[in-house]
Amino acid sequence: MDEKLVRRIQEEHKSENPDALRNAKLINIAGAYVQFQKKIEGFLKDYCDGDCDAAETIKNITIALSEVKEDQRKGLRLIESLFGKPDKGSIEELDNLLKDEFGTYEWIRINQMLFSKAEAAPALESEDKLLFGSFSFLDESKSEPSKQKTVERRPMPFNEEAVDELMNRFNKMIGLKSIKQQIHKVINLKKFNLDRAKTGKKEIVTSNHMIFTGNPGTGKTTVAKIVGRIFKEMGLLSKGHFIQLSRAELVGEHIGESEQIAKNILNKAKGGVLFIDEAYSLAPKDPYSEMDYGKRVIEILIQAMEEHRDDLIVIAAGYTEKMQSFLESNPGLRSRFSYTIQFDDYTGEELYQICQLMINEVGLKLSKEADGFIRKLTEGMYVHRGKDFGNGRDVRNLVDELYMIHADRLDPVLKTASEDEKTLLTQEDCEKLAENTKYAALLVE
Repeated sequence: MDEKLVRRIQEEHKSENPDALRNAKLINIAGAYVQFQKKIEGFLKDYCDGDCDAAETIKNITIALSEVKEDQRKGLRLIESLFGKPDKGSIEELDNLLKDEFGTYEWIRINQMLFSKAEAAPALESEDKLLFGSFSFLDESKSEPSKQKTVERRPMPFNEEAVDELMNRFNKMIGLKSIKQQIHKVINLKKFNLDRAKTGKKEIVTSNHMIFTGNPGTGKTTVAKIVGRIFKEMGLLSKGHFIQLSRAELVGEHIGESEQIAKNILNKAKGGVLFIDEAYSLAPKDPYSEMDYGKRVIEILIQAMEEHRDDLIVIAAGYTEKMQSFLESNPGLRSRFSYTIQFDDYTGEELYQICQLMINEVGLKLSKEADGFIRKLTEGMYVHRGKDFGNGRDVRNLVDELYMIHADRLDPVLKTASEDEKTLLTQEDCEKLAENTKYAALLVE
């Protein structure tokens, strides 16, 4: 117990004031609860700012309350030794004494925090509930209304024409069967909600957070960008913008830094898509370590995913096996994601189509012989693929090297070459490509 409080109680006992006993109890109460109030203000701020959930807030309050009770017991023992045993009205007096000392509104806010969250209330001991339950201003009908506004979701229009246009372009993309099917389901639900609205029924709001699993180069990032644009036109997102991050941009180096970084990023992501690449790297290697701040980022992420699920889509992406460690890093994480989409490796035929698309996009084309070579090469890429297979990225590397070979062959005759010669990738270019042992190995049956 604070030495200053002890001296003040002793001074009251020595005084001839008829209210000395009451004053001594007030000093005991106020002294302990001043510190409690300061802690509560910090807990409430963290809760309102989204830095911790209700359960964690209650846990912090409960710990602080136990410290207050211990100080109270020490103070009461001191008062009893000086004045004799205090009367039984001490607890009841807390109502008026605390309101006078701290102001009614602050203590109403504390009560609302403690008792408006039904799922967290059991965390309080029965003695704590009795203590706080004795305050008359805990009656909600008598208390000041909360100043925290409840913001209702503003209905956003469904632009069917724009959605159809985007989906037509999306459907023309090579592969991606699973994600295409899932997006069609979400569109159908939106149309179902529009039909319900005609008869005054409420909109069925679902979470659209997703897990994208698969190897690199399978289109996860590209699809995530398209999802934001489609969902914006569907009225499921207010902005549809795209933010891509990894652990390096989310996790700080010092205590408290990661929380602020994650909070700022989530605020910027509202209304759009937050794409977390290699999300498994956020999972702590040691689940009991307090120094791995990725754990705290995940906790903040879970809260934001629930609170803003009607205007935020979080897509966590990574290797299929490694993403399991991410989902198991927090008990509440897996249930926040509605869909898990597996991005399979592109088949040999799909790799060939991607290669053709890339070449055509830059205004080049393959000769008949070169076309057959590329088809055989991309089939070999699929058949001989390993754990580090890069899918579309490997095709991009192949095409880039083919461009350089083509340009190098044309360099001596570039000024006199015809337009057809400049745009045609030939068998000679492909044979030169095959001199690279990396590609030569793919041609083996």
